[in-house]
Amino acid sequence: MRKEIKKFFTEYEARPLFNIRESSVLIPFIKGKDGEWHLLYQVRSQHVSQAGDSSFPGGRIEEGESPEKAAIRETIEELQIERDQLHILGEFDYIIGNNAIIHAYIGLIDGLDIEEIHPDPAEVEQVYSLPLSYLLQEEPERYRMSFAHHLDPDFPRERLQYAHEARYSSREEILYYPLEDYFLWGYTASLTYRLVQVLKEMGFPREYLKELKKEDSQS
Repeated sequence: MRKEIKKFFTEYEARPLFNIRESSVLIPFIKGKDGEWHLLYQVRSQHVSQAGDSSFPGGRIEEGESPEKAAIRETIEELQIERDQLHILGEFDYIIGNNAIIHAYIGLIDGLDIEEIHPDPAEVEQVYSLPLSYLLQEEPERYRMSFAHHLDPDFPRERLQYAHEARYSSREEILYYPLEDYFLWGYTASLTYRLVQVLKEMGFPREYLKELKKEDSQS
């Protein structure tokens, strides 16, 4: 019995206990006509959920597909670009929440101006970009969202030794960038802000300005 159980769990592949939706997104860098590096965003079309929201390219990971391949596939499909125009720079922080895992990758769109990107209208209404100089200086607004988890009325709550509502209430911070023409908030805003913080930790603003100055002197 012991040997059989040990053999079973030695070969057992661990998986999430509950039904977890796994998705993958790409955070794309693109060079703007102003000579700056920008982050590229897309506005979700009226044919998909969360219509009108800003998002990064991405979607559900298909069976047998790695998170990185899913991010590449979804970006190519949504932005309608060629594979050789997209370069993966590395994996970024991921999000766990609401029975979902969202993987993120940093990518570079090469050889294209934003005006040359014509996304799939079934999924994307339009694309826009924000210069890193703006994101490095702009702080997002912060809001609180509260969640209350309620059990069915016939659950034997009288056996609980604590107050159920207090035990299962939770709060989450929601970030929002006050853009005039676009609605950038939620997970996309959180990934944006986290990326900016990482760039600052790397000393990016100083090195970035040096790079721009060097490029200007050579042009």
